[in-house]
Amino acid sequence: MAEEYNWPIDNIRAAAGAKNDSTGNGGFTLFSFPPTTSTGRMPLLDPSALAARSGNVLPSDPARRLTIILTSVVVVVAAAACGGFVFLQNKDATQAAFDSCQQSVSIYQQSTDRLKKTVESVQPATQVTADAVADPATLDNLQKAISDTQNVPQITNDCNPSAGIGQNKSVDDNITKQTRDLGTKNENVLDASNAVLKSKDAKEAQAARQDLTNQLKDVQLFFSSAAASKADPAARTQLADVINQAQQLVSTNQIMSTTVYKNAAGALQSAVDNVNKSSLG
Repeated sequence: MAEEYNWPIDNIRAAAGAKNDSTGNGGFTLFSFPPTTSTGRMPLLDPSALAARSGNVLPSDPARRLTIILTSVVVVVAAAACGGFVFLQNKDATQAAFDSCQQSVSIYQQSTDRLKKTVESVQPATQVTADAVADPATLDNLQKAISDTQNVPQITNDCNPSAGIGQNKSVDDNITKQTRDLGTKNENVLDASNAVLKSKDAKEAQAARQDLTNQLKDVQLFFSSAAASKADPAARTQLADVINQAQQLVSTNQIMSTTVYKNAAGALQSAVDNVNKSSLG
C-alpha cells in the first residue's frame, strides 16, 4: 500500500482555497511539483540527460551564438578540405604512376634503337679474320654477343590511365627490367668488339716488333761492314745511336704500339741511308 505523506502544501492549499472561495474561483488551485522518491526526496537528475539537452541549446548571448556558429562552419569546411586534399593527393599519385609507366615505354623503345645502331657500328670488327688477331676467341665472343641481340622481345604498352597505382607500377617495373637487359646486351656487344680490335692491334704490334728485330740484325751487320767504316764519323755516330734505341725497344717485354715500332724502323733506315751517302761522298 502506498504510504501517505503529510505535505506542508496542504496548509497552503487550504488557505488558498478559502481565498478563492471568496473570489468565486471555486476553491481550486493547481500546483506543479517535481516527482519524489519513496523517501519523499527529489530524485537526482541524470547528468547524461542534462548534457544532451544543454548541447542542443544555443546561448542567448548573440556574440557567443555567432562564435559557436562560425566555429562549426570552420570545422565543416576544414573537414571538407581535408577530404579534398586526400582525394587530389591520391589522384596525383595515380597520374604519376601512369606517367612513369609511359616514360619507361619510351625509354625501352629508345634503347632498342640504340642496340640496333650499336650492332651496325661493330660490323668492321666482325670482318676481322682469325689469323689477324692475337686471340681468336675474341671473334667468337663478338659473334655470341651479336647473336644475343636477336632475342629482343617486343613489348606492348600496357600502361592504363584508368588503372590503379599498383597495376601501372607493376607494368613499369617489368619494362624497366627489360630495358636494363637491353643495356647489358648493348654493353656486351661493345666490349666484345673492343676486345677484337685490341687483339688485332696486339697482333699487328707483334708483327711490327718482329719486323724491327729482323731489320736491326741487318743494320748491325751493315754497321760493321767495310763500306760503313768509310762513312763520316758523325753519320756513323748517328747510326749507332739509332741502333741502341731500337735494341731497347725489342729487348723489353712490354709490347708497344705498331706505330712505335714502325717509327723506329724508319729511323734505322734513314740513318743507314746517311751512312751510305757519306761513304760514297
